[in-house]
Amino acid sequence: MSRPHPCPRVRLGWRRFRDRARLRLAPVGILLLLPAAARAQQPFHFAVGATAAAVRVHSDMGSFADSLGGTVLALDATARRGPFLLAARYGEGHLTSANAAVAARDLVEGSLFLGARVGPFVTLLVGPHARAYDTPSGSTRWVFWEVRVRGAAPLIPARLEAYGELGGTVVGSSSLVTRFDAERSGEVGASYRVPGAPLAFRLAYRIERGSGLE
Repeated sequence: MSRPHPCPRVRLGWRRFRDRARLRLAPVGILLLLPAAARAQQPFHFAVGATAAAVRVHSDMGSFADSLGGTVLALDATARRGPFLLAARYGEGHLTSANAAVAARDLVEGSLFLGARVGPFVTLLVGPHARAYDTPSGSTRWVFWEVRVRGAAPLIPARLEAYGELGGTVVGSSSLVTRFDAERSGEVGASYRVPGAPLAFRLAYRIERGSGLE
């Protein structure tokens, strides 16, 4: 026994319903796919560079305080995708004091920061920062977990920008003191990006102040 064919009116009504449903649901599908498409379109950027910074370091350890200054040369590497970035730095320098009683020392430091852009020209960064001082009498080590806020303004779009950065410790330790209190830092400078190459060069001035008790 053959199955009866659907009524032509029923078939026509079903096709109209199907076409209308597709038209109405199409914008919903597009909206659902937009975030994934946006993520797929965000390129991955990697750059390396160098920084030359004039550094001033103040230390207050309770029974004594010193202030040293010098030039630190550093290598930088930055990976960026969308609003997020990962920035690494390794630097070395030589610091001296105007006080002849304070020995000069070599500085070695490194940092690794995870950041997120929270505004058109503002980036929030957090991560570890380690530093070691070498003197004829021995070496001291400092380790901080820092939060930094960085603001940048373009001087020449995609080429040259001025920036400023403020930072403070969340927690820290030192081989020189039994109790670490705080460390604050500030940096201003200019960054130049080489056209057509993943290279950037910076000139900066940085000041840091740390305190603790012996």
